[in-house]
Amino acid sequence: MKKLLLLLMVGFMAMAATVAMAQSSARLDGMSQDARLVEDYSLIFPYANKVVQYKNTVDSRLAGATAVDNWFGVLDGKHEAIGVLGVYVYRPWDMGTWLTTVTSLGGANLGYAGGTSSGMVANILTPENKLDLLWGKDLSAGTLGIWINYGNNKPAVNNTESTTTDGDADTGRTNATNVNTASVIGVGLAFGKADLGPFSEANFHASYQTGSFERSIDSVTYSAAGVKTAGDTSSVKSDGISRIMVGVLLQHDMDADNSLRVFADASLGSLDAVLAEQFDGNGSGSIVDNAADRKGDVSTKNSSTDISLGLGCNHKVNEGAALVSAGLMVLLNSTSAEITGTSQNAGVATATILGYATDKSESSNMTVPVYLSVESKLLKWLSLRTGVNKALYSANKTTTTNNTDNNATNTATTDVTEVVTTSTVMGALTYNAGLSFNFKNWTLDGVITAGALEQKLRSGDAGAGLLYAGTPLVTLTTLDLRYKF
Repeated sequence: MKKLLLLLMVGFMAMAATVAMAQSSARLDGMSQDARLVEDYSLIFPYANKVVQYKNTVDSRLAGATAVDNWFGVLDGKHEAIGVLGVYVYRPWDMGTWLTTVTSLGGANLGYAGGTSSGMVANILTPENKLDLLWGKDLSAGTLGIWINYGNNKPAVNNTESTTTDGDADTGRTNATNVNTASVIGVGLAFGKADLGPFSEANFHASYQTGSFERSIDSVTYSAAGVKTAGDTSSVKSDGISRIMVGVLLQHDMDADNSLRVFADASLGSLDAVLAEQFDGNGSGSIVDNAADRKGDVSTKNSSTDISLGLGCNHKVNEGAALVSAGLMVLLNSTSAEITGTSQNAGVATATILGYATDKSESSNMTVPVYLSVESKLLKWLSLRTGVNKALYSANKTTTTNNTDNNATNTATTDVTEVVTTSTVMGALTYNAGLSFNFKNWTLDGVITAGALEQKLRSGDAGAGLLYAGTPLVTLTTLDLRYKF
């Protein structure tokens, strides 16, 4: 078997490889695994106390062509009195896309019929992780870790002042002030202790993140010097964004070669947003005194609860030369989203309650995936890994309500239609492979897209090499490079 694996590795080395773009942990992806089931460097997020275990490391995730696609970090543990200090830049965002949340109800136009704010909603930004600061120290009672995260997204300000060419510099001039920004800040605390009851290792974490976004425009149009013909003030702003996370990770060593890992994680998130638009169609400075005027106010409230439970079994082979891992997880998710709004158009004296195709949506999901992986050290400088995962059970229930008569009756929830949908499916099989090269203090991990490799083998294309043409047989989707100092 070992000779066969060595032969395969020689074949891989003779093939040309291409690197596709992705953002992930190469080792875990190569095994189709979860970091909580198999011990991995990436557990420093959110278990910041584990920086003590992985100290003195330079870490780079080479996943893309630009700086934002790649991320880098260093853990310095050379100063024991201070502890381990860590800095990461451009780590991938992990709070989801705010735009998707905000537009989950009401479609892309969070505003109202005739409103000009739909384009603004479509351009809501999600923060990009800019900086992670980590600190950890080995104390007499255990290991303590702190994590601080900051992210923002603020493109160049696009304020405009336009003029026409009819000889009057003020005729047709429009001044527009644009704001488009998003930011987040978070803090986490983690604690680890060895030999806690039946567990050889116990880790706990808790974190809190809060954020905000704003997309607004304030424009004025002139027909001549000092003569206003129109004014538009529109904004989409967050009205509270937060996420609380807690978790525990336990390991029980049955003997030197076999261990059990148990974990539980929970998170509670919320995102509320408010849209407001005022359009002064005749430049009078007053809203809804003219048929061209309009006014609208819309709010949306979104919440999400996630619970993850897992059990993993790890078996070392040949004194740790290989690792066989299996795991089972139960993933529970529930979401709630609600949208309400009013509009006041064309000089109407009172506001109209808006009706949407979906005014409220509640969803619950349950997924039970299983994991199986193998990692083997073939040579002193070469390791191979592969794995599969599959959802044995996946169920969803969604309940939506809509108040279709609100526009006509101008009253609150009087005509409610409720729709309940359920589905139960078995997830597709996901499988990957990966390899690792080790040279002195350097480690390079890569992921092989197993599906592409299988297709190539079926096609009979031998790939590309030094002495013959062809197309690459192996595609590496992620490269992780680390250096221990």
